[in-house]
Amino acid sequence: MRSRQSRRLFSLSLVLASLLVVLLTPQIAHVAAAGSSCELMPYEVLCGPEFPRFSQTPPEIAMPTDTVLDEARSLIKSGRFVEALDVLSAAGYSEGKNPRADYYRVLALCSMRKLEEALAVEPLVAKDGLYSGLVHYALGCVYLNQSGLFDSSDPATALSHLEASRRLLQDAGGLAFYTGLAYYELGRYDEAVAMLTKAVEQDELLAEAHLNLGFALARLGETQAAFDALHTAARLGADAQQVFMAIGDLHLETGSYAAAAESYRAVSDRVLSGTYKLSLSLLLAGNAEESEAVAQGIVEKYPKHFDAWMVLGKAKLALGKAEEAVKAFQSALWLRPGHFNARLYLASAYLSMFELDRAEYYVKSALEIYNGDAGAYKLLAEILERKGDTDGAREAARKSVQIDPSDPSARALYERLK
Repeated sequence: MRSRQSRRLFSLSLVLASLLVVLLTPQIAHVAAAGSSCELMPYEVLCGPEFPRFSQTPPEIAMPTDTVLDEARSLIKSGRFVEALDVLSAAGYSEGKNPRADYYRVLALCSMRKLEEALAVEPLVAKDGLYSGLVHYALGCVYLNQSGLFDSSDPATALSHLEASRRLLQDAGGLAFYTGLAYYELGRYDEAVAMLTKAVEQDELLAEAHLNLGFALARLGETQAAFDALHTAARLGADAQQVFMAIGDLHLETGSYAAAAESYRAVSDRVLSGTYKLSLSLLLAGNAEESEAVAQGIVEKYPKHFDAWMVLGKAKLALGKAEEAVKAFQSALWLRPGHFNARLYLASAYLSMFELDRAEYYVKSALEIYNGDAGAYKLLAEILERKGDTDGAREAARKSVQIDPSDPSARALYERLK
């Protein structure tokens, strides 16, 4: 009798122990078993049609079979969000009744721009680690606004949801990538690099991760590492426009102007900013003639492009076409009447034409806008010296040296005028 009771107590203890293990085990991403279906991931619905194709490491999240919920999943994936919500309601899946249904409800509501209603559902799945993680993941995608569905993004709120999701789902496909994007948008570049590096380690073929890692490394001044990441992104088929623009920007920042020009040339026929930066890098590389041609093409098509007018004027000035340069700088000044540099370049152009009164007028009007520029005072000194106003030229040169003692040409001018 005692032995039978002991066996019963032992069996009961085993049941209780098994139950305790189940209750205490965290609900994190389930691995899809052979032949089972995989759960719909938030980025498939909320990050636009061109979302990255992740390799899903660790494997996809498995979902139990349920005819009604499977139908709702298919409707959401095909963009039929209202029908999906109707199916859930008709089957009696009211809010809070089933975590998987509530996850689909959040996906549908967010896709319909009903964010407040979606947020109201989120607490109802808090007890289910798996679907709570997926709901937070979905809300993180929404606040990142990769799809452009909403008017703006909110990376801080996105990050809070993505971090909550990572605590529950660990490294479900894409989480490290989107968390890295949130860090990048917040200007937290060290953390962005760490998270995007993790995304690259999880999926070496994910071009978008290499691309954004390159962006973040560039922000940290890690130029060579940024180049490596961007070249890898290009090799893996990342968006060519973004890759070549980023590589061009890195070359421009490091003074490799000819290399920058070649990068911008690759996309100049597709994006206006690439065409403008091509004209600028050509000018800085000493190819004023081609720079002039590119800038001329921009202003003919976009006559209100201030920066292109400025590059055009500088190119013409470098080519000795002072009168044409004046017209370009005047066009720029008409677009931005209070622009300091437009006035300075006009003064330089008039000086090269020996129209000293006009040159003096524009440099002095620039100094009225900002009187702390050493180059402006040096230019004024050169103009006044040519006009025979030695005292005025000396005073202007003195102010130039006072503002920037490291400029040897300004100091030589001042010493000559003393």
